[in-house]
Amino acid sequence: MIEANLANIQRFIEGYQVFSKSIDDDKYAFYRNKFDGFIGGYQILTDVLSMHNTHFAAHYNVFSILNISHREVKTHTPILKNLLDVRGEHAQNELFYTKFIDTIFEETDRRRKVFGSFSKQFLEVIEELPTLFGRIDIFIRHYNNENPFCIAIENKIYAPDQPKQVERYHKYMKDGLGLAEDRMLLIYLSPNGRDPTEDSIGKADCERLKKNGVLRCVSYQNEIKKWLESCSQDVKATSIQTILNQYIKTITTL
Repeated sequence: MIEANLANIQRFIEGYQVFSKSIDDDKYAFYRNKFDGFIGGYQILTDVLSMHNTHFAAHYNVFSILNISHREVKTHTPILKNLLDVRGEHAQNELFYTKFIDTIFEETDRRRKVFGSFSKQFLEVIEELPTLFGRIDIFIRHYNNENPFCIAIENKIYAPDQPKQVERYHKYMKDGLGLAEDRMLLIYLSPNGRDPTEDSIGKADCERLKKNGVLRCVSYQNEIKKWLESCSQDVKATSIQTILNQYIKTITTL
């Protein structure tokens, strides 16, 4: 907001300079007395802003610099997978996974307890899991027999839906893994939280799975942003916090 206002001020000053060249000396002296203090204040403000940027580099974003902000497979899926992995390189243990479950489920949702109760040694997070039913972008599975569950995340930023894609992933969890629907979660992740198309799953089946809580349509700009902001407040490593804040800014442009 400050920089946008400064840009407007800069345009005004440039216009004033052009204007000053077109009038006689008496009028120029009159207008100069009116605006010299304003222009001096503007210069002080730009100097302060420059000093602030030197210390905080608010616009420095590695995702933008590398031109990878909109790459689904090479950027967003690997980052989300690593954060959700309780053994990920972030070294924050279950922080990201637990807060993710807290974000997806309301406190009164009984399914929150199913997916939020886990043993770290039995929780596995896989990127691009190949199955007979298709390749799942991010797959989370809890192998504990006392509380088995799985979460399939289909990451859809720009890629179109594949034929019966969501149907096939649901079939994999139900028939391939033999899990009951109350122990499976299928997350359809997109920039705005849209539903999958009818190419991916029939409308009636889509509505049924959503009603039962099996299918969740999640948005980068809502749930994912909220989740990451919550994590950023509690993360211990400043390097991870810096990357998180840059990534949060990145997903708002999707």
